[in-house]
Amino acid sequence: MGNSRDQDNEILARLLLDGLVKFAVPGMVIATAGTYYMRRRVASLKATPVERWVLTGMHYWASTCLGATMGMWVYDRMVLEQAFKEEKKRRNN
Repeated sequence: MGNSRDQDNEILARLLLDGLVKFAVPGMVIATAGTYYMRRRVASLKATPVERWVLTGMHYWASTCLGATMGMWVYDRMVLEQAFKEEKKRRNN
């Protein structure tokens, strides 16, 4: 039973390290930078400070979600491809 718990902890640590740090965070940074650039281009001087603040919040929230989703999607694809390769190798042996 302890072995199973150790495996679960190892998988969780790998998900956190690989999935979040290597894929989700860079995706969030890229998406946030893109939405910042877009917000700066789109926001006109006619918008009130409150409207600009709301627009900024909406864009940053959306970009964070988008970046994390895309990063984890890439990581999921990588994990699935690795699992398929391991299963194929196991079946061939």
